[in-house]
Amino acid sequence: MTVLRESPVGSRFVALGALAIASCFTTPAIAQTSEDESRQSASQGGLSDIIVTARKREESVQNIPVAVIAVTSEELANRNLNNIEAISQSVPQFVVARGSTGSGANLSLRGIGSNFTSIGIEQSVSVNVDGVYYGQGRVLNEAVFDMQQVEILKGPQALFFGKNSTAGALSFTTADPGPDFEAMARAGYEFRTQDKYFEGMISVPLTDTLGARFAGRFTDMDQGYIRNQSTGGTFRVTDTPTGTITDYNVPPATRYGPLERNLNLRGTLKWEPDNQFSATIKASFADRKATTPGFLNELFLCPINGTSQLQPGNECNKNWKGYWDDLPSGLVSGSPLLGRKDGKNYDEYRSYTVTGTIRYDTDKLSLNWVNGYQKFQNQFMLKSDTTSNANRGTYAGTDTSYHAYSTELRAQTSFDFPVNVLVGIYYQSSQLDFQQDIIFPGSPTAGHAINSAAPDPSLVPLTVRKLSDTEGNTFAAFGQLLWDIVPTVQMTAGGRLTHETKDSNYAQPYVHPNLRGFFRMLDPTVPASQFIYHQKFTDFSPEVTLTWRPDSNLTVYGAYKTGYKSGGFSISGLNTITTSVNDLAFQPETVDGFEAGIRTQLADNQLRLNVTAFTYDYKDLQVDFFNSAITTFVTFNAGTARTRGIEFDAEWAPRAAPGLNVRAAFAYNDAEYTRFPGAPCYAGQTPAQGCMAATATIPYVHQNLKGTPTQLAPEWTGSLTVNYETEIGSGLKAGLTTNLRYSDSYLVSPFGNPLDRQSAYAMLDASLRVGAEDDRWQVALIGKNLTNKYVLTYAQDAPSTGSGTGTAAGVPADQFGFPLPPRTVALQATVRY
Repeated sequence: MTVLRESPVGSRFVALGALAIASCFTTPAIAQTSEDESRQSASQGGLSDIIVTARKREESVQNIPVAVIAVTSEELANRNLNNIEAISQSVPQFVVARGSTGSGANLSLRGIGSNFTSIGIEQSVSVNVDGVYYGQGRVLNEAVFDMQQVEILKGPQALFFGKNSTAGALSFTTADPGPDFEAMARAGYEFRTQDKYFEGMISVPLTDTLGARFAGRFTDMDQGYIRNQSTGGTFRVTDTPTGTITDYNVPPATRYGPLERNLNLRGTLKWEPDNQFSATIKASFADRKATTPGFLNELFLCPINGTSQLQPGNECNKNWKGYWDDLPSGLVSGSPLLGRKDGKNYDEYRSYTVTGTIRYDTDKLSLNWVNGYQKFQNQFMLKSDTTSNANRGTYAGTDTSYHAYSTELRAQTSFDFPVNVLVGIYYQSSQLDFQQDIIFPGSPTAGHAINSAAPDPSLVPLTVRKLSDTEGNTFAAFGQLLWDIVPTVQMTAGGRLTHETKDSNYAQPYVHPNLRGFFRMLDPTVPASQFIYHQKFTDFSPEVTLTWRPDSNLTVYGAYKTGYKSGGFSISGLNTITTSVNDLAFQPETVDGFEAGIRTQLADNQLRLNVTAFTYDYKDLQVDFFNSAITTFVTFNAGTARTRGIEFDAEWAPRAAPGLNVRAAFAYNDAEYTRFPGAPCYAGQTPAQGCMAATATIPYVHQNLKGTPTQLAPEWTGSLTVNYETEIGSGLKAGLTTNLRYSDSYLVSPFGNPLDRQSAYAMLDASLRVGAEDDRWQVALIGKNLTNKYVLTYAQDAPSTGSGTGTAAGVPADQFGFPLPPRTVALQATVRY
């Protein structure tokens, strides 16, 4: 074990280089260890213990009957994983698509997720921070910084994480104050996007029992990675009452996206008078500003002559280039949303969160009480047709605000006899408010229609204004029985009873006069012009697990699990003369199935091998789509889907090579619709391609997707991470981390469009570090997507393209999608005290 330490400095760098080359043929899984354990492992060899809280209590991952991956704070820093999207790019079968509209995100695990186009739909993968559930996909705007650990739990997690975790859960635990003074400062610069980032932390023991910690992160991006190719131009409007035509000149919009500027702050106070009691309060603030939420909307495929159908000459290539235009400032100066930035595209998000936790532990009983309050507001304006034709675009200004309070009280016994229990109660109240101002495309000659006679100046340029809200209340009680049948066999059985109500209101207080024959404008005397809808759901989600632990190095388990995802109302839809209140309502999604796993530690604690097999059936799967029959996005219950497969992961930390850690994983997953008779046809789909005519029961052209893979569901994925740290003399040490993730091909849209297929790819990340042996300082070079692969996370038919859907003369639509970032390289420096 001393050979590597005593070898010349040059040979160390040769070893680092050899590992970098070797890892190019392999791929990444990630595991959670404490930083002290990681350093000890690096100096002595052998595996470090992995501690997770997947069952709301600290347990070794070796003993827990849950499929979980965890990420250390050290790995987050070494690889600059600063948000959920970046983390997902390192976890097989976990895909995150940032949405430009709607709920803001699609979080998908094992091929199960919910497309983001409706703001009323909730995620199939729940996000929890310090034990508090974060509603809505806009959580992607929250930074990941000063973390103690991050855990990704696969499969239904209803018992401990509640509703909206039918596919899995993300659990973030932020760092607490420690007994000693700590301080850290970090600065970095990413060369491609010209992104400057700064992060700092200070932790101070105020007294022997009271500690404080303050952390912050600031980023400022000057260029971005999507180039805007629009050049501005003429924007024509026709005033309906007078017939006056006005031509505005629209200057070029910002040249790059997202041009983000983020500020994140968090303060923590923790009082711990003894080892039995602690009280912690955390307050955080996030502020994000970006060019436009539509910067990711790239035309990547135009099946007709390789050019845009709306704007011939606009290219359709996978090259991180898009199109977006601003609005004339003189036209929208009176609009609070479209004119907020003088007609320029923008995306602004601000949130406040307060969390309070009380813990009381004795030898026989543990009590935890967690309270959380979250509030955010997201305002943006975008052009959504992905072309350079300013005069033909669809523009939308949106204001979404959300606030929620939750409380959970949990108790668990730890008596000496074989049977113990966990019980808990949960309550959440939430309010979601939504306003959207829309300008629909005008005619090529007359341009957009405006109304100078509108009763409010803010309404003059609009086609439609929507106002809607949903108030929700959730009550839940849960419990688990833990029975040690014999010393080596434990059975746990429990369940969660959930009762939920949602009250939604939807109205269109303004519609342009030309379109009031199609879009319903609010009229108190016409009930159909306003939707008021009350929903009530009750669900019981049971779970049973049998675990066998013959010794500390082997765990075998089998489990039956279920889950529940909330129903809701599509408050971001549209009310047309053919729309009914039932068109916008959808029912809960449920899941049940089985999982089995083997956890082993071998070779004198140098090798860890784990295998997990699973099969889950999803009923009333929630899918959002554009229903052309009523001209709006609608969330509906598609039918059923099944996901089943096997996952393998391994970790090797040889004592003969201290500082070396190799982790590998691969997985097979078969996720497909098992019943989906009313799936919408994609634009231009012909009868020969499976598109069927409307019927009395399915009043739109449709297809049957039975046997078709679900969205974001590659069959084969794999990963391997190689990490090596070693002393190089003169009080210095060097480190190298390389990882390469492989993904099989998969469909990027949920409706089986063969044009929307991401091909198989391998993505390489690497970081090289040099610093002090005592970790006082470190300089790192961090590269992501070094293979520069173009990878899509979402795709759909471009608006107003394609034709003849359901006929033999069908013309396929242009396709736009959201790509992951290209190759980026950052230089990062860290100082600790």
